[in-house]
Amino acid sequence: MRLSAELRWFWEGEPTKEFARWFAEAGQDWYAARPTKTRLDNYLADRGQSELGIKKRSGGSIVEVKGFIAARNQTLAFSNCTASVELWAKWPSFALDLSCVRLITIEKRRSMRSFRPNGAGVRELPPTSEEPRADTASACNVELTRISGPDGSPWWTLGLEAFGALEQIETLLAATLAEMEHRKPPPLTNGQAWSYPAWIAIQGW
Repeated sequence: MRLSAELRWFWEGEPTKEFARWFAEAGQDWYAARPTKTRLDNYLADRGQSELGIKKRSGGSIVEVKGFIAARNQTLAFSNCTASVELWAKWPSFALDLSCVRLITIEKRRSMRSFRPNGAGVRELPPTSEEPRADTASACNVELTRISGPDGSPWWTLGLEAFGALEQIETLLAATLAEMEHRKPPPLTNGQAWSYPAWIAIQGW
């Protein structure tokens, strides 16, 4: 099981060129983001379900079950956006079979940065390093993802996911967000603070 503390916002359309450039490019004291990767995620269609996500990546053999645990009292802000920290858990399964149920295919074009704890703060991993795995050490991933669903409508999302020991992940999440805010991001309009299951639930697919 993988425990995580998360923040995520959604917007319709495309990110502004200024924000996308800020996220992707290197700065005086930080690396460039990892190159954008495209993938298809197939989610179990479960109308109105906002606390459970069951998905399988196209071409993959593992089904991922992700469940909402709790909303924390802590609210964090980033570039005009606020959200409550949420705790989630994820379980992989080789036994679940999604071949006979209706699936919703989501295309994701994701650019990502990864951070590890460093004293009271965090340090960013270079883009040439392997993406952190939950079974190796604590880390926090920050992603900017352009997404589209079955109807082709464009959306994008900014998400942070800190994973590791339960007593550490909220602190790691806050430290990572503070580091990203320190880099002076271009202002954003107030995004919708949703998880992927909550976003899919309001689409009506």
